[in-house]
Amino acid sequence: MLRIVLSTMLILLGWVFSGSALAENKSSYYDDQSLTQIQSLRSDTLPKWNKKWTIGLNGSQASHKNWSQGNTNSIAATGINMLNLSYKKASYVYDLTVNLRYGQTKINGNEVRKTDDLIHVKNRLDHLLSSKELSTYLEVEFRSQFDKGFDKNRTYISDFMAPGYLQETAGLGYRPLDFVQMQMGFSLKQTFMADTSLSRRYGLTPGSSFRSEGGFSMGLGLKKNVAKNLSLASSVQSFTNFLQPANYTDLIFTNELTGKVNSFMNTNIQFVMVYDKDFNSQFQIKQVLAIGLSFNVFRG
Repeated sequence: MLRIVLSTMLILLGWVFSGSALAENKSSYYDDQSLTQIQSLRSDTLPKWNKKWTIGLNGSQASHKNWSQGNTNSIAATGINMLNLSYKKASYVYDLTVNLRYGQTKINGNEVRKTDDLIHVKNRLDHLLSSKELSTYLEVEFRSQFDKGFDKNRTYISDFMAPGYLQETAGLGYRPLDFVQMQMGFSLKQTFMADTSLSRRYGLTPGSSFRSEGGFSMGLGLKKNVAKNLSLASSVQSFTNFLQPANYTDLIFTNELTGKVNSFMNTNIQFVMVYDKDFNSQFQIKQVLAIGLSFNVFRG
């Protein structure tokens, strides 16, 4: 069932955006760390180094006093730090992506809850083949979080490096269009548990702090303008352990719609869906709507 869902997503995403790309004469949008690498791969006229560092702060606030319809006072803020460095020389391209997010909300002046928490670092080296649409690649990816996490019942369920994920992949990449990136390869995946009291919750042997897996991974990523000053970034990633049934395939489906109000203010909508049967047999879903400020520390 999970593979059917994944295949359907890949087919729909490719069909929708490939069709719109042809209609727009393959116009594309690169003003984001996630696909700066594609621009480097498709052009020989760019400088060897392509750099971008963006920091931002999103927030919201609601206050009521003697409000007849009831009230819940709250204040929320999320800090964002995104860095992308790409280097191209001859047929080789190196790309480093760092995506850091952390946010909290305070409700009625008392309770504080985490709203966003991400540490994501990705290193990738591509070797372009005779056709620039094809490349072989090596990728090392790390994911974790900064702070303790709790469910809606305030049960402790996660922390920094509990879990932490490290994944190494070697495979084949394909870019049929400037804004579309497909890949598949063989992967090694390690799960780290700094707090072994959570090991069983994430599919590890109780009390264990480490697990290593071998498997096969697939991915599809795209980013483009869908309207003036409005861009969409979307990706689907999967990992299938060779020694487990197909319904244990890990799936991460992310979507981010960003609208620029001006050079430093933007609105942002996130939708993330995760399937990890080690943690839960149900889909995990995150939806975030935010408005805030962002600044380019450097770019070029």
